Amino acid sequence: MLADEGISGIMTEGTQLRVFLFGGFRIEHEGQAPEVRSTRAVQALLAYLILNHHCAHGREELQALFWPDYHPHQAQRCLSTALWRARAVLEPPHVPRGTYLRADALGRIGFAYGASVAADAVEFRRAVEEQLRIPAARLEPQAAARLRHAVDQYTAGLLVGFDDEWAMGERERLNLLLLRGLEHLVGYHQGRAEPAEAFNLAVRILERDPLRESVHRAVMLCHCRMGQRGLAVQHYRACRELLQRELGVEPSGETQALFVELSRGCDDEAKPSTRSKLRAPAALRAELRGTLATLEVLRRHLEVALDLIGEADAGEARSSVRANVASALAQLASE
Repeated sequence: MLADEGISGIMTEGTQLRVFLFGGFRIEHEGQAPEVRSTRAVQALLAYLILNHHCAHGREELQALFWPDYHPHQAQRCLSTALWRARAVLEPPHVPRGTYLRADALGRIGFAYGASVAADAVEFRRAVEEQLRIPAARLEPQAAARLRHAVDQYTAGLLVGFDDEWAMGERERLNLLLLRGLEHLVGYHQGRAEPAEAFNLAVRILERDPLRESVHRAVMLCHCRMGQRGLAVQHYRACRELLQRELGVEPSGETQALFVELSRGCDDEAKPSTRSKLRAPAALRAELRGTLATLEVLRRHLEVALDLIGEADAGEARSSVRANVASALAQLASE
């Protein structure tokens, strides 16, 4: 916190500052927009200080970040002007100087994020990271509700329209944090045998990151647990087509194995009497050993195919590879 960095300033009760960084930049004092209008440069500086409120920043650091192409003296003047304007926005006449924007004895600048401040992106990051520390299977309903509220507040990207390199990097980090939070909730609802909730959240993830294969597997499981075997098969095929088209790869072995398993037994899993039950550990261990043995056979077939590539021309090698892989997959499907 800034207090630990030796920053001095005044915090008064009742001072309320709300900062909106999702979608753009906006500030409100006790529900009212400040009278002083801020420039894009001032908004960018304020956003950076608020998002990085946990430490103070040297003036040279800020000058290099926001005015990298300026002569040092010119960059220094630009920073001084931006800080003066930022203070006018943050601390109008009724707010004591130093309430939010503070400087220490070394001239470092920091933002005092206290109880009277609420910034949507900061609160989002704090809430999601807090719940991600808890395994999905151990989340309490209240914690899951807080996580759901946080991800639902993410209605637009961070600082849309700001093309600063640091802003784009922070935007991507928060977007990835959103996906992690949503996937955490998918696991939570799957563990509670709530496939419809898990499915809706998984769809939100795929809308933003359609190549996230773990989420495709979650969708397949949700379909089966809702008694929609045909949709699970269709989703696997759509996932396979997407991966081939976008990345030129097949689904992972884990996804293919899940497809084989669900194709064989998801009707039984979807029955209400068994949907929420876990398999007996002994039966699960036995099934995993069988899968491991089958994968070992697949590995051997692929090794043979690789050896053949060095001994035959390209056409013969491709035929041999196809034959060996087909043989291995056939055995995998029959297990």
